[in-house]
Amino acid sequence: MLLDSLSDPSKNVIRSFRLRRGLNILWAKPFQPERAENTGESFAGHAAGKTLFCRMIRYLLGERHLGNEIVQARVAGGFSDGWVIGTIFIEDSPWLVGRPFASKHGQFAVQGKTTEDFLEGRVEERPHYDAFQDALHRRVTRDHRLREFPDKGGRIDIQHLLPWFTRDQEARYGSASGWREAASGAEPMATDNEDRHFLMRVPADHFNLFKSLTEFTWVDRTAAYRAAGVSPHNPKPKTIYRTRICSPRVFRERIRGAGLIWRNPEHAQRRGIPQGAPISALL
Repeated sequence: MLLDSLSDPSKNVIRSFRLRRGLNILWAKPFQPERAENTGESFAGHAAGKTLFCRMIRYLLGERHLGNEIVQARVAGGFSDGWVIGTIFIEDSPWLVGRPFASKHGQFAVQGKTTEDFLEGRVEERPHYDAFQDALHRRVTRDHRLREFPDKGGRIDIQHLLPWFTRDQEARYGSASGWREAASGAEPMATDNEDRHFLMRVPADHFNLFKSLTEFTWVDRTAAYRAAGVSPHNPKPKTIYRTRICSPRVFRERIRGAGLIWRNPEHAQRRGIPQGAPISALL
């Protein structure tokens, strides 16, 4: 919902939208040539505000700006006291979120309230917006088993993930990790290309497989043969029918017990997927 002012909000509604769970289509009216001379309309669907609508949703979710510098200047100039407010659900709990067009002063978020409550005067206090950001961060990152970036450290935050969830339309699909495009005027991403690939491969449904692959171990074949009393030069002589190197007891005592098993040295950083594994081609 767009408001011209917070004072008496029910009388200052510029535009309101109601989105439903699932696919929502933002539709612009068809081009009408007979009206073009009076309205300046020149192309069907263009300049209807579709991109700005998407950017305002991103703005409510925590992006710093609602458009490029030109858009910000025009919006702030035309609506100096304007606000965008919305009801955002975090699981089953609604949050009334409000941010001004021209600055960050006074931005707020109220858990358990909706835009309807606000218009009807049922919101008495307006806590700071940061509480919403913290709640959103906890929910979005809850299913991520890894909470920090490998090597460089640092907490994985909602602002690292938001560009992934809200890709610039200008970015098209040039690359899997190209979530933002300079032409959109969006703020620079807080992640580099390696970080973005890392974020895409750690959702919970992929993590168990990823974890098992990076926690691989191995033993040097020659060392194992010698520990088990097997000739490394002729491990399968014709006179002996052998289907395994040794018994479980010999393995425990002479191979594992002797410290001959090596572990992936980069498993703590969740790196080192063995070459040839199908997931190595995917990543």
